[in-house]
Amino acid sequence: MAQLVRRNQALLSEEEKKQLVAAIWQVKSRGSYDDFVKSHVTGADAYHHVPTFLPWHREFTRLFEVALPTSSGTQLALPYWDWTGSDNPWSESFMGGNGREEDDRVMSGPFAIANGWNCVDPSREIPSYLRRQFGAGAPHLPTATDVSTCLAMTPYDSEPWEGVSQSFRKSMEGVITPNIHNMVHRWIGGNMDLASSPNDPVFWLHHANVDRLWAQWQRQHPDQTYLPQSGGPPGQNVGDLMPPWSGVRVSAVLDHHRLGYVYDTENPTAQGDRMCPGDTLRGGDSIGSGDGRYRLVYETDGNLVLYQDGERTPRWSSGTQRRAPGMCVMQMDGDLTIDDADGQRVWSLGTDGHGNRLRLTEEGALEVSGLSGEVAWRSTHQVMA
Repeated sequence: MAQLVRRNQALLSEEEKKQLVAAIWQVKSRGSYDDFVKSHVTGADAYHHVPTFLPWHREFTRLFEVALPTSSGTQLALPYWDWTGSDNPWSESFMGGNGREEDDRVMSGPFAIANGWNCVDPSREIPSYLRRQFGAGAPHLPTATDVSTCLAMTPYDSEPWEGVSQSFRKSMEGVITPNIHNMVHRWIGGNMDLASSPNDPVFWLHHANVDRLWAQWQRQHPDQTYLPQSGGPPGQNVGDLMPPWSGVRVSAVLDHHRLGYVYDTENPTAQGDRMCPGDTLRGGDSIGSGDGRYRLVYETDGNLVLYQDGERTPRWSSGTQRRAPGMCVMQMDGDLTIDDADGQRVWSLGTDGHGNRLRLTEEGALEVSGLSGEVAWRSTHQVMA
């Protein structure tokens, strides 16, 4: 079974953003969205400012992702919002914008009150409309330096488990500086500054990024493990259950790959008929056209080759054979590149553009197009030796 790929929201096409918005609305319309909000409020004291903050929210975010309805039979993946980048999700067609100065009311976007979005909170009375006030609770979002400093910290957590000490989890959550997670909630303000913060759909993009950074920390520190292993407060040890879910232990969510998803920053294997930013082909990997007549193969001799079914002569080739294969990657900057086994760049298509993706069409052509759908490059059906 193919893994879901969680991608940077900045690299989603308008159509992909519309699909996500429609899916979130469907969860809301059938009533289960409010159940997620209430579950977060109920778990606020038990799973914040404690070691299980990251495992609990990993499972919470995953369950919401599973609740999203499929699009054309395909399960949607949650995107993440990298707050250190310049591209934000506050467009009219996606997450909407800031709230009004007088009452924080969000007036734009799919989740404005004019479109019927309402907020709930079982612990207190709150306005029914979505609220934001950018910069009211924190002067800025986490910077790249803040994130790098946090990712360099070890161990995962340390005693006092529910107090102040130097550890990765405490920095990532925002108990100590650099304050990562909490600063984002406070900078957005409004509903995001409450225990009922999932009322704001940007909550899911925010927590997908928190989870991505935890996964990155795990890769950077393979000798480090979740703490406490034992002897910690009830519910916080690696073998303990995490209510409200029956049968879900902390240990079960430590490896996100086993939960069925990866991030585009992990160079996931390309699937279907396309390569999106971050997607990778390794020696022997391939993608195929929708009708199965054509296949793009990164061969074990290091050559990227386009074949028609039943033919041995390639229709197109990168001409990089006789190089030990490393990776063929659709780069985040929009270029398709090949590095050999030594990590040396041996070929580049030469395209660049925000969010470019490559597709193998049913006509047997390779197309690189941007987020607008405009084709930046198209292969010719000639052998390139």
